Amino acid sequence: MDDAARRVLSGTERPYAVAHEAAAALAYLEEDESPASWSAYVLWMEIADFVDAPAELGGPASEELCDAVASELARDWLALADREDESVQGDFTLRFHEVLNQRLSDYRATQ
Repeated sequence: MDDAARRVLSGTERPYAVAHEAAAALAYLEEDESPASWSAYVLWMEIADFVDAPAELGGPASEELCDAVASELARDWLALADREDESVQGDFTLRFHEVLNQRLSDYRATQ
């Protein structure tokens, strides 16, 4: 998560591409092996879905929304002091899923 967050904030790469690469790095994990890592995988994929998920599956096809949410995730993640603690990681990803869903809802309300 740290590396992906820094890459998103660097502004040198598309957050969409970073989200896919971050998810791919975590994709081999099973949910019961590392719940926090599995949650991070799902979170990065949901961020990427802002660009590539079909409309019928809820994808808004918005690079701008993907960029904004990925940047917010990255800033919030790097601001955590205890991000090495798996329970902190799990709490973060659960809370950020709520943020992500709110951003999507707000976006849809403006369309």
